Order: sequence, then C-alpha cells, then structure tokens
Amino acid sequence: MSRRFRLRDTKIPMNIVESISGFLRPNRLIERPPDPPSDLLSGVGLGDFWTTGRDQVALIGELAALAPSDRVLEIGCGLGRIAWPLSGRLDRRGRYAGLDTAWPYVDWCNRNLGLNPSRFWFHHLDVANTTYNATGSIQGEAASLPYEDRSFDLVLAISLFTHLGAGTTARYLPEAARVLRPNGRLFASFFVIDPEAEERLAAGATGYVFTTRFEEGLLADAANPDIGVGYFDRWLLGRFDDAGLRVSPIHRGAWCGGNPRFFQDIIVARNTRHGDTSLSTVE
Repeated sequence: MSRRFRLRDTKIPMNIVESISGFLRPNRLIERPPDPPSDLLSGVGLGDFWTTGRDQVALIGELAALAPSDRVLEIGCGLGRIAWPLSGRLDRRGRYAGLDTAWPYVDWCNRNLGLNPSRFWFHHLDVANTTYNATGSIQGEAASLPYEDRSFDLVLAISLFTHLGAGTTARYLPEAARVLRPNGRLFASFFVIDPEAEERLAAGATGYVFTTRFEEGLLADAANPDIGVGYFDRWLLGRFDDAGLRVSPIHRGAWCGGNPRFFQDIIVARNTRHGDTSLSTVE
C-alpha cells in the first residue's frame, strides 16, 4: 500500500515510487529555469539569485548532513532559490515540499522551475505577514504546517524567522519538530541577539540595523515589524528547548562579524524526542 504525506484535506504523494513513470524521470525536466522577474526578486534578498542558492545548498550539506535520500520541507521557499540547486543533490528517493505565504512566489515556482512534479511540490499557506502577505487569513500564532507527523528528514527555514513575530516563531518551531522524523534536522537562519551582538549594535559595527526593542528581541522597523526581526538568545534557545530541538553551536553570520560565507546566523538542531542527536560542528 502506498504511503503519503497529507496536506490537510489533500493527499500529497511523497512515496519512494509514486509511479513507474514519475520515478524514472529525472528531478530536473529543463536545463535551467529562467531568472525570476525583478518585481518578485525585490523581496528575496541581494546577490546573484542562483549562485546564492547553490552556495546555500552547499552549506546545508556541510552543516546539516544533507543526504541524497532526504525528504525535505522548506518553510518560506520563496522563488525556488534553494529548491533548484537542491534538486541536483537529491536522488530518486528524495522528496521536496516548498511552502510560502506569498502566493506569487508559489505560483512562479510551479510555472517556471521545471522540477519533476512527482517529487517536488510548492504550496501556499495563507498566513498573515506584514511584509509578504498582509491580507493573509491565518494568524501566525495559530498556523499549522499542513503535513503529517514525522514526514520529513530535514526542515529548512532560511530567512524565515528573521521575518516572523515572536508568537509565530514560538508556533513554527514546535510545528517543525512535529513534522520531523526521529533525529530529523532543522536548518534555520536568525539574527541572534546575544551580549556580543548588542555591543556591536551599540557601536554601529553590524551589517544590519535594528531600531526598536521589544520583549523578545529587536525590530528593524516598528511600522513594518516583519521586515526584520532579531531575537534575544535566551528567549530563542528557550523556544528550541520547548520544541524538543537540540541546538548545535550557533554559526555567527557576517551581519555581526562572523563567517563571511553567510549573512544571517545559522542554527542547526535535531529532533531530540527520539534517536541520536550528534551534529556537524563545521563553522
């Protein structure tokens, strides 16, 4: 009998073999996707789009032990910057589901990436966000990831939590743990505000500026709170603990004098509810 992930009322096929024809087709059905249009690119960061994605996938491989057979969920998939290069790292056993609150991003990915639809999916989750989906029908604090428990080996959240309020962050972390398999990994980026970061911010020695303090962290713009959010380390690590996610050493990003290979801070954690919790310690 086939096994499937469930997207609430809709079954999403994620079998090792959904069909013979789907299994035999490669992950990539086109040589290279087009560059996303400029009106959409403005919301997904700086740098060469596909080169940045390739570099980020390489980093995921180093820090989060990416395996060819992994079943991957990306929360905040954007315009497929990760999905496309990731498709070259997964074999026919691997699967990918991308989720985003911005419908134009999801629509563009489905129309343009040219990835095998028997193994790669992009879905819209209508969660409200002051930057990406102001009219969303679901409040972040009440959002649920629309997948069954223990469905994924790896969850990616790159430049996601830097655009989420505290309530939504506190909701998404246990949801990520819920959909991870035993010993599954979470690879996520943050602006982590620890004492060193506060000193550098006070001295004007950071690559990102925050203007407003709130209980759990700092905001870049109080008028548009989801445009940029940093979290105090004690509060953030407490939420990881609450979710049953064990954090490896935090990898400090270039925004605060850290590794020049990546801008935001990176946290890799494992689902500690079950299984071994060893992680790569590559800096």
